[in-house]
Amino acid sequence: MLTTDPPITDTACFHAQQCAEKCLKAYLVFADIHVEKTHYLPRLVALCAGVDPRFQEMESTAAELTDYAVADRYPDSWREIPLDEAIEAVGKAEECMALVRAKLERAA
Repeated sequence: MLTTDPPITDTACFHAQQCAEKCLKAYLVFADIHVEKTHYLPRLVALCAGVDPRFQEMESTAAELTDYAVADRYPDSWREIPLDEAIEAVGKAEECMALVRAKLERAA
């Protein structure tokens, strides 16, 4: 998406948020914690941090990615997302995924 011409930055950011959300929810399932029906990543990070305090490192990332869940998907709130912002969002999702993957691999 980010290598197309023009890059599809809003969709990339949406999927970055979804990646982080699904990773955090996967960790909660692993930890046998009830998974709430929410797209609000700070809440999911707080639940994960209740099991493992290292997840607190994800607080700012969660806050930054949360807005991509819904806000940029509707015409009345759509905005052009700069390429550098989209690249940063994807990087943050990758960080979240790496943290969760490391936690799950250690437990295996």
